[in-house]
Amino acid sequence: MNRNDTAKPRIVPRTVAAVFALLLGVTCARAEAPLDGLTEGPRLTAASVAYAASFDLSDGSRVRLVGIRAPKPDAPPFTGRGEPLGAEAKAFVEAFVRGRALVLYFDANPQDRYGRRLAHVVRDDGAWLQRALLEKGFARVYSLPDNRRGVAAMLAVEDAARRAGRGLWALPEYRVRTAAEVEPGGFQLVEGVVLAQSSGDGPTYLNFGRAWARDFTVRIAPGDRKRFGARMPDYRGKRVRVRGWVFETDGPMIAATHPEQIEILD
Repeated sequence: MNRNDTAKPRIVPRTVAAVFALLLGVTCARAEAPLDGLTEGPRLTAASVAYAASFDLSDGSRVRLVGIRAPKPDAPPFTGRGEPLGAEAKAFVEAFVRGRALVLYFDANPQDRYGRRLAHVVRDDGAWLQRALLEKGFARVYSLPDNRRGVAAMLAVEDAARRAGRGLWALPEYRVRTAAEVEPGGFQLVEGVVLAQSSGDGPTYLNFGRAWARDFTVRIAPGDRKRFGARMPDYRGKRVRVRGWVFETDGPMIAATHPEQIEILD
């Protein structure tokens, strides 16, 4: 080469440059919080799945998926038997987490009384596990008084799966009960019109029937009313959907600790 000649710069074709940039972007991509206001936690992998809403992590801890309740394949409390679709929901989660990095995101309370991490779980490709379970009909929304962020968004996903009859919504065991037919036992969704609402310094009661001693009732303890706002909402005459554990207390009753448990339908 003549010393007066200058080496021509190498020109990378645009297509090659574009592919390189795309690959770089994928390599640097990271999971993002599925909801505003969550605190990012560690990036881990799953070690073993106990059931769809709870599994062990690579650091030795156990996570409980916050915001949902999924069926258990073994004997859960209050029913004495495995819940329908428990095995299928567990298998779905095992496939979802297998060999993937998972990022935990926390709401106000990051741990329950059993020492489990209460978290939203996002896979390294951005897939949000809670949403995936709700979309497939493998879970129902199950909020807690100190972990309520994003409940409205999750209810919308649940509603779409229920209308489509996917997963557990195709089974009679999980159908939404009416206030007239609901019986004590387990976590249930109940719909009805509130006929009367008590007021005063004691608990607030939402009554769905005329026979207060045996008809379905929702109880809101005085200490929980503050979560409903400065002034207790008036539910009288409204058709609502209530979710929670149904106990026998002068008829079937759900204790509502926060307003997200009560959806106003019309």
